[in-house]
Order: sequence, then C-alpha cells, then structure tokens
Amino acid sequence: MSRTYKGSKGGGFDFWSRRPHSGNGYGPEAKKQTKRTERQQDRIEVENELNLIYEDKLDRQRQEHEEWLRDHDTYDYTPSYRLFLDDERYPTKPDWFIARTSYDAIHALENFGVPYEIAFDHDLGGSDTAMVFINALENYLIDSGTGLPPAFQFTVHSQNPVGAENIRQRMENLIEYFGFI
Repeated sequence: MSRTYKGSKGGGFDFWSRRPHSGNGYGPEAKKQTKRTERQQDRIEVENELNLIYEDKLDRQRQEHEEWLRDHDTYDYTPSYRLFLDDERYPTKPDWFIARTSYDAIHALENFGVPYEIAFDHDLGGSDTAMVFINALENYLIDSGTGLPPAFQFTVHSQNPVGAENIRQRMENLIEYFGFI
C-alpha cells in the first residue's frame, strides 16, 4: 500500500479533467459522458476511413475493368461489362465486375451503364438483398429511356429458393417490359 503525503489525495481518488463533451465538469458522470463521446468520435473516424478505402477500391476496380476491356476488345470498345452480385462467392473467370453489396452494384450501374450479363445472389449480408439493385435497375431503365443490351442474360446462384424465384420473376418482367435495345 502506498503512503501519501500530507495534503495529497489518498488511494482510489479518480480525478477526471475536462475533455470533449458537453457535460458540467468533473466526476463519474463526466467520465461516463466523456468516454461515450470519445467512442462516438472513434466510430465516426473509423466509418470515414472505411468509406475512403471503399471508394479507392471501387476506383481501382473500375480502372482495372476499363484496362481489361481495352486489352481484349481492340476493334470495338464498348463500355459493357458482366456484373457478379454476391457477398461471398467469386466468379469463375476474371472478366466480371464483382459487387459485394447492392450499393456496389448500383454504383457500377450509374458509372458503367447496364451490364450485358448479371449473376445474382439474393442475400447480400444483413438486410441487404439483390432486390434493392433490381429496383435501381428498373428506375435506371425508366429514367434513361433505354432498354437492356442485346443478348442480355442473367443467372441466379442464390441458395435462398424463395429469393431466387423472386429475382427470376422480376428480371423476366423487366426483360418482357423493356426488351432489348
């Protein structure tokens, strides 16, 4: 046990100075509020860093895709691509644009246009599903006034039978309504 000098604080004294929060000073409540505020600030910083990493990844993937298209399609450069929408699996060939979330797929749709082939997984982790992307695809086709690319095709490799059937029905309806360009 440590000894204290006359006039100093004894063991167990917890002095918590003012730190970034809107509390009223010192003590255990101020400490709780400070810790809570610091955790919130840390969460915000981590989210911002992850968003930057995510945007860099998408930019790199877009650049790699454009380079691959230029290398493999020297006579007729058309910005068409194949979209693989799945949160876990990988395509069998490297010429697919991989989207792990519906946000990735929507971002690809907005930047590259409608793909000529799409491979779907229904459940994309958490509450995210491929139906979010299909709704965005429908809105994109309506807003742009275009149809689907020639020889458009889609496949569904989802292990969720109900979700797979929903995707098939929605995509068949889109093909029937919008047709091909």
